Amino acid sequence: MLRRIPHLHNSKNLLQEAGLIRIFTKEAHSQSSGVIIMDGRHQELLTALQPTVADVTRQHVASQNLWMPSELLPKGFETQAISEATAAMLTMNLLTEDGLPYFLSLLVHHLGDEGALFEWSRVWTSEEDRHGAAIKLYLREALPQEQFLAVERMQHSYLTDGFWPKWENSPIRLIAYVVLQERATQLSHAGIAKRAKHEDPVLQKMLGRISAEEHRHHLVYFAFFERLFELDPTECLQALSKVVGTFEMPGHQMPAFSEIAYLQARLGVFGPRELADIITDVWKKLTIDTVSNLNESGERARDTLAKQIKTLYRVADRMDKQAPRTVDLSLLGIPSIVV
Repeated sequence: MLRRIPHLHNSKNLLQEAGLIRIFTKEAHSQSSGVIIMDGRHQELLTALQPTVADVTRQHVASQNLWMPSELLPKGFETQAISEATAAMLTMNLLTEDGLPYFLSLLVHHLGDEGALFEWSRVWTSEEDRHGAAIKLYLREALPQEQFLAVERMQHSYLTDGFWPKWENSPIRLIAYVVLQERATQLSHAGIAKRAKHEDPVLQKMLGRISAEEHRHHLVYFAFFERLFELDPTECLQALSKVVGTFEMPGHQMPAFSEIAYLQARLGVFGPRELADIITDVWKKLTIDTVSNLNESGERARDTLAKQIKTLYRVADRMDKQAPRTVDLSLLGIPSIVV
């Protein structure tokens, strides 16, 4: 509800105008519709995508620079004091990573449990698992016991609530979502790493490694989506515009999400402007503005997507001009922050 996040209240009309009301809000909790029933066209597209998935997965694994959390944070590692803002944002990123069981379920639900896509899902899951493990290991040492206990309670609450976006059983929409989400996660980790440069070099190095791997994952999913776009640009544009219109980060159901999301946006780590930048980058790479083989639905989706990008930038501009407000981080045992 927008009344619970006052930093977006004045932007409600803008968000509604472009179908973006759920972005950075908690207006809805989506649930899985159960066993997937894939239509024939989606099945055709996934079958045609398999060779690309196999090739990209092989290339990804061949260039893998595998590291383990205990290598980045060996036994007895020492931390330096980090700010309350950094601790709060890092907690949200931890919970985003900790949704991995739900992410894997979504991949299997939408993409199946065999073939090249399932092989990639296993590779991706094994790599992603290390991210949350490393962040939690760091926070265990960096935070006072009571604050870390609050983090664990938030983690438990988030995993109990789960993460089930409503994508109408569209595997194309799933892939479009992950293209954006992986890049968003990468930017968030990188933004906190930049702040950590002046707080704790250990944290900066750890998040730098995690961010780099998130970017590699984004490139993999973009390669999948790029191939799908070649096969059916109309279907992909419809999927992408619908994803943008209901975009939520995986941790959106965690306690204090709206407060920490606002903090990240105000500090330039991740917010509406960064999301708009991501979508704009996808637009440019796919040369969406020059695609000519769209049907009427595809043309409408392209127009909608362009409008959504403009709206996100306008919302970001409004946020930049807002007066500072108090961010309540009491759930983390952290004093309120004015930003």
